[in-house]
Formats: sequence, C-alpha cells, structure tokens
Amino acid sequence: MENRTKGSEISRVSTEYGEVVLNEATGKYWHLNESATLALNVFEHGGSDEDAVAKFIEVYRIDRETAHEDITALRAQLKGMGLA
Repeated sequence: MENRTKGSEISRVSTEYGEVVLNEATGKYWHLNESATLALNVFEHGGSDEDAVAKFIEVYRIDRETAHEDITALRAQLKGMGLA
C-alpha cells in the first residue's frame, strides 16, 4: 500500500519490516521500523507528542518516561528527515 503525504513529495510503502519512505523532491529515502511508522501515523492524523506517547504505552506496554524519551528522539529524527 502506498501513502502520499505533504502533497505529493513524500511516498510511503508498507513492507513486512515497516515502511519505506521516499522524498520524491530530494530522492532521499528511509526505512521506518514499526514504532517509527506508528508514531508517524499518529502525527499525520493531527496527534501530538503526548498522543504518540499514549499510543506507545498502549501498544508496547512501556512506562511513560521511556515512551516520552522514545517519542522525543523519534520526533527529532522525523523532523530532520522532513517528515514531522
């Protein structure tokens, strides 16, 4: 399944190992693991960092502090990639 985000510049394709994300404008691509894909989905649907933290707690059954640290680091990486 392919998703397009941010207009038509970003394409996402699901694989059995997560997603592959392509920035068609720059030609750069990344592989997102399951947790990065989950967080990106939350962000793309208007969710906040706290919404992503809550989702991580629900899905991965981790404590709030660990989830918050993970989302903070992930948000920074996604921003650096131009995805969040």
